[in-house]
Amino acid sequence: MRKKGLSPDSFTFPFLLKACARLLDSKLGIKLHGLVVKAGCESDAFVNTSLVSLYGKCGFIDNAFKVFDDIPEKNVAAWTAIISGYTGVGKCREAIDMFRRLLDMGLRPDSFSLVRVLAACTRIGDLRSGEWIDDYITKIGMGYASNGLPKEALDLFFKMLNEGFRPDCYAMVGVLCACARLGALELGNWASNLMDRNEFLGNPVLGTALIDMYAKCGRMDRAWEVFRGMRKKDIVVWNAAISGGCRLHRDTQLVEGVLKQLIALEPSNSGNYVLLSNIYSASHKWDDAAKIRSIMSERGIKKVPGYSWIEVDGVVHEFLVGDTSHPLSEKIYAKLGELVKDLKAEGYVPTTDYIIGEIVLGNGFNGTCLTCYSYLLE
Repeated sequence: MRKKGLSPDSFTFPFLLKACARLLDSKLGIKLHGLVVKAGCESDAFVNTSLVSLYGKCGFIDNAFKVFDDIPEKNVAAWTAIISGYTGVGKCREAIDMFRRLLDMGLRPDSFSLVRVLAACTRIGDLRSGEWIDDYITKIGMGYASNGLPKEALDLFFKMLNEGFRPDCYAMVGVLCACARLGALELGNWASNLMDRNEFLGNPVLGTALIDMYAKCGRMDRAWEVFRGMRKKDIVVWNAAISGGCRLHRDTQLVEGVLKQLIALEPSNSGNYVLLSNIYSASHKWDDAAKIRSIMSERGIKKVPGYSWIEVDGVVHEFLVGDTSHPLSEKIYAKLGELVKDLKAEGYVPTTDYIIGEIVLGNGFNGTCLTCYSYLLE
C-alpha cells in the first residue's frame, strides 16, 4: 500500500498495531507509532487503544500508560487494554486500581475487563477485591456460568431467548460453559446450532468453549472435529484440547500430538514437557518419558515449582513446595500431617499415575525419592 503511494489512516493503524501486538513485534510497533504521529492520528481513540494494547502486550507498560494517560476521553476498551497490560507484566495491584478508576468514571466494564481484573486478583491472592468484584458482577447480572452457577446461567439464557434476544458470542460462551459443567450434551449441541458453525471455526474463544463442552461431555470425536476445522488455533485452544483428551478421557495418542504442537509453540514452557513426560509414564513408556526429560535438560528448561497462596487479614502468604521459610512452617507442617492422617482414615486414595512417574524420572531413586515413592504407594 505504501509503495503505491497510499498513506495509512485512523482505520488502517488499529489493524496494523493489532498485528504487531499478536507477533510481539515492538520494533515495528514503535515505527508505526511514529507514522501515527506523522499522519495526525494520535488523537484517535481507536488508534490510541491499539497502541496501549501493543505496548502492554510487549511489556512496555510505562509507554502503554503514557499513551493511555494522554487519551482525552477514555472508553472501556482503553481501560481494558491498560488493565490487561498491567496484569500481563505482573503489576496486578495497579491493574485492580485501574479497574476501580474505571468504575469511578461511571463506565460499565465489559466481560473482557472483568476477566482481566479477576485474573489479577487471583495472581496476588486478593480475596477481598475478588469478592467485591464478584458482588459487582452479581449486581449487574453477569458471570453465572463462570462462578459455578450453571443452572442459573441457563435460566438467564432461556429468559433472554423468550424476550426475543439472540445470543452473541459472549452469551454463547457462557451457555457452553454451563452445559460443560452440567454434562448437558444435547442442550449444548442445540444451543450451538443457534449460531452459524463458521463463527465457531473462525472465533478462537467460541471454538474453545465448544471443544471444552464436547470433551467434558465425553464426545471427543466431536471435539476433535471442531478442533481440526478451526482456522486459527492459539495456545488456549490447544490447551482446551488437552484438557478434554488427557485429564478426562486419557486419550494419550491424541494428546501426545497436541502436546508436541504446544511444545513447538511454547518451547520454553516447562509444563508442556512435564505433562507429556507424565503421559508417557502413565502409559509405561519409560524410554519416551526419559527422552523428554533429556530434551528439557539439553535446552536448559527446568520445571517451575508448584506454589500456592492464601490471604489472612489482608496479608498474602505464598508457599513453595518444601518451603520452610515461613515463620509458622513448623506448625503448618504439623497441621498438614494431621490432615493427611484424617484423609487416610476416611479412605482417601490419591491419584498417583502421573506423580510417581515424575518423581522417578525427575529425581532418581535417592533417599528422598524413595520416601516419597513409598508414601504415595501407602
